[in-house]
Amino acid sequence: MSSMIENVIGNYLDSLEEREFDEPFMSLLRANGFTDIHFLHGAFEFGKDFIARGLDGGVVCQFCFQTKAGNIGIGNWGEARRQIDEMRTNKIAHAAFDRNLPIRAVFVTTGRLVGAARAASQEYREYLRNLGEVDFGVWEREDLIERMTYSPEIGLAGNFEGQLHAILGKIDASQIDLLELERFSRRWITSPDSSETLWRSAMEASVIANRLRLKDRLDLASYTGLCLTRAAWASTHGPDTPDPVGIAVADAGQSLFHHYALDVWSKCVEENLKPLAFIHAHEIPTA
Repeated sequence: MSSMIENVIGNYLDSLEEREFDEPFMSLLRANGFTDIHFLHGAFEFGKDFIARGLDGGVVCQFCFQTKAGNIGIGNWGEARRQIDEMRTNKIAHAAFDRNLPIRAVFVTTGRLVGAARAASQEYREYLRNLGEVDFGVWEREDLIERMTYSPEIGLAGNFEGQLHAILGKIDASQIDLLELERFSRRWITSPDSSETLWRSAMEASVIANRLRLKDRLDLASYTGLCLTRAAWASTHGPDTPDPVGIAVADAGQSLFHHYALDVWSKCVEENLKPLAFIHAHEIPTA
């Protein structure tokens, strides 16, 4: 057991904003063998934040996922159950949604079901089983930690976790800069025949970008996404047919950049958009 890396992942999950987990969750699904993954969150999701195909007991099933951030109490469970009901009864989703496959509904939270919510979820699952309806499962904080720590492709436990701890320590101590981050990200570049290890890089980048956000370094959080995109293309360039893992990880890097760049943009005021005002605001005072 690698308790240190588990603590890193646990702290990462505890600090996430809900939509900040979207790209890491898609990476997690891909690394766990899911295919045809699509992000549907929005006004017309019908309870499904994500859909994907995967195996359950050796049978290919159509999975639907609803994701939440933080602990879920009995008050939040009512809304969650409504969304799960939509997942199991409404088959409107996406062109890739296969209505003919067995459907599996999964409620995912970066926290835990707490208080009466846990008992309510167990009772609800029994209710669905008795009806012979859609099977329903829950992935909580500990489930995600295990999947992220030990999953074959993206497991963060291993020989290089010390380097991850070191860069996180520098971020916490406000000793990180652009050059240091770029140097660290070079280890994400792999040989073309080991592109599967890029999933580990995607998860590391997500953890680092989140920690940078917490230290109010949204600029470097955005840059982390660009570093991941570079690593994906540098690792898989050359073959006539683009590597699907490289494409997926590059897309994840672009999404990371987009997410945090929008946060940077939201903090801009008019003075930041005027060249002279911006320069004067950052002038070093003279003695």
